[in-house]
Amino acid sequence: MLLLLVMITGLSSLSLAEDPAIAAQPPNLEGIWTINLGSEQVTMMIRQHESRLIGACTGSDSG
Repeated sequence: MLLLLVMITGLSSLSLAEDPAIAAQPPNLEGIWTINLGSEQVTMMIRQHESRLIGACTGSDSG
């Protein structure tokens, strides 16, 4: 689960546009995210300040 947060942190620093005005603003990833990984559901709470992400995640095996 920590790997997911690290992966998202890395994605937030990628430039997704060639236009410098758009690329200068990182995507807003703040919020509560829930994803399903097979039989496991992971919920992440992410806070964002500029390109820095802070958060926590929990998971529960439903299988």
